Amino acid sequence: TQEPFRNILGSYEKVVLTPNVIEYKRLEDANNGDLFQAFPNALVVKKGAQDEIYKNGKKVMTCDEEGGLKRSGGIGDVLAGTLGTFMAWNEIMQDQGTQVDHVWSCWCACYLVKRSTAFAFQQKGRSMTAPDVLNSIWQNVDDRSGTKKKTPQGIFLNSPI
Repeated sequence: TQEPFRNILGSYEKVVLTPNVIEYKRLEDANNGDLFQAFPNALVVKKGAQDEIYKNGKKVMTCDEEGGLKRSGGIGDVLAGTLGTFMAWNEIMQDQGTQVDHVWSCWCACYLVKRSTAFAFQQKGRSMTAPDVLNSIWQNVDDRSGTKKKTPQGIFLNSPI
């Protein structure tokens, strides 16, 4: 039952997988220990205390920004949505003739979500939930950009953080 899906994802060139450490191990086990043979074109963001970004089977970047002290359900979904936004902006920029870097987009998403998680934890403590993280993203964008814009387009993708 997995084979049709594996074939679809394996041939698509713009796949980003965001497994946590346990999910990553399950994906490797399901693919005879070689995740990147099954998904040769995928970018993989292995979530953990340090998020590791893989391209072509090699670790190419690590985000070691400290997040909040609580892991709650849904933060991976916030990361996936943030990452999807950055990747979509990359596509728009690429259509306009700008060279883009998908690995950098992955790192920026990891960094932003970890910063937002730390901020939300400061505000809410142990009662922090994923919506608190989501609601703090714009504040972290403002802090990093020095602006009061509520959209990070160009801030993370065109300049070093």
